[in-house]
Amino acid sequence: MVSSVFILFAIVPLALWVWALVDLLKTPIQNSTDKLIWLAIVLVANFLGSILWLAWGKKNTKIL
Repeated sequence: MVSSVFILFAIVPLALWVWALVDLLKTPIQNSTDKLIWLAIVLVANFLGSILWLAWGKKNTKIL
């Protein structure tokens, strides 16, 4: 039986990371360097990078 602790600490962060990664790749950003920097942040700092992108990065990046 899958415990709720496993879901909380493994499945939820993974889903958030995938959501942020797909959202970042689909977002048309004017400056490609900004996109590469955000991609590195999301890939390296998985959970924290995902939260940063979804909460702050998308709002403060120049979108086409």
